[in-house]
Amino acid sequence: MSGHAVELDDRVDQWWFWFGAALFLLIPVDLFTTLLAVGRYGTAVEANPLMRWLLERGLLVGTAANLLAAGLALWLFHVMIGRIRRLSPVYRPVCVRLVDVWIGLLIVTGLVVVVNNLLSLA
Repeated sequence: MSGHAVELDDRVDQWWFWFGAALFLLIPVDLFTTLLAVGRYGTAVEANPLMRWLLERGLLVGTAANLLAAGLALWLFHVMIGRIRRLSPVYRPVCVRLVDVWIGLLIVTGLVVVVNNLLSLA
């Protein structure tokens, strides 16, 4: 195995960790804090119209939609990593940097969403 392949494997392991952390913030933690806010103030407090609509149909529907979104995100992330592995080494550094930035944005977005939900409970 070449040094570049080992470096990419290490990076992929980091991506999976941070992508998992982002999904944890964006799916179960967001859903839990959203449910706390909706329980206190009703579905009108939910800013996302799709999620509001889903929650108006019941907790099971909202949870199922979140699980479906998580499964789709995991599958798409897996596919993306496979494509990056097959990229020419010339293009790989740019894609690696883009994935790093994208995952960073996901983490920041998850933190903002959760903090916003918690502030609505204060």
